[in-house]
Amino acid sequence: ESLVVLFDEWSAIEINDQPVFAEMIRSTLIGGKHLGIKFACIPFLTQLSEANDSGQTIGFPIGEEVFIDVDLDRLCSPYANANNVTIFLFAVLQKHLAGTISELKEIDFSEWMQFCLKELFEGYGPITELVKASAGVPRDFLRIFNRSIQGCQGILPLTSRKIRRTTHEFFQEEKAILIQRRPEVSSLFEDIFDKICVPS
Repeated sequence: ESLVVLFDEWSAIEINDQPVFAEMIRSTLIGGKHLGIKFACIPFLTQLSEANDSGQTIGFPIGEEVFIDVDLDRLCSPYANANNVTIFLFAVLQKHLAGTISELKEIDFSEWMQFCLKELFEGYGPITELVKASAGVPRDFLRIFNRSIQGCQGILPLTSRKIRRTTHEFFQEEKAILIQRRPEVSSLFEDIFDKICVPS
């Protein structure tokens, strides 16, 4: 009955160019009852509209033509909504593991969590550590979990210390590489990691 066009990673576009791209989309796709347009973006790295020299607005003015549908920072923040984020991430983990462990398809979520608490993790501490380390991002959650399992060499349950060590390796080996081309970001990352994360 209707179609939604999603523009993902919108904030990867140079911020000064975003209003021009938004205007091109606005001129090409007419939003309405049968066609919706969604932007997945980071608020402070996003500019969907601007006024030109004549005062005319180009792009999509927020509050007039574009409205915030969902704030993923609020919804997926393990600090603001720890319980819901934990449930969501462990549901994702169960589905991923069920691809190779068929028994996990047969059990409900409460049984899965009991298994995690008794067999995979040494109680709630390591689970909390893993959820916070991922910052609610499913991809990072799965990567840190996977690295932790590989690194434990079959010795379970996973401890908070093991999760912390794996998180350290993950950020140093995987995340740091992504920002090496941006010296100012890399420098800030090192400061945060060395002066806050490591001592804590």
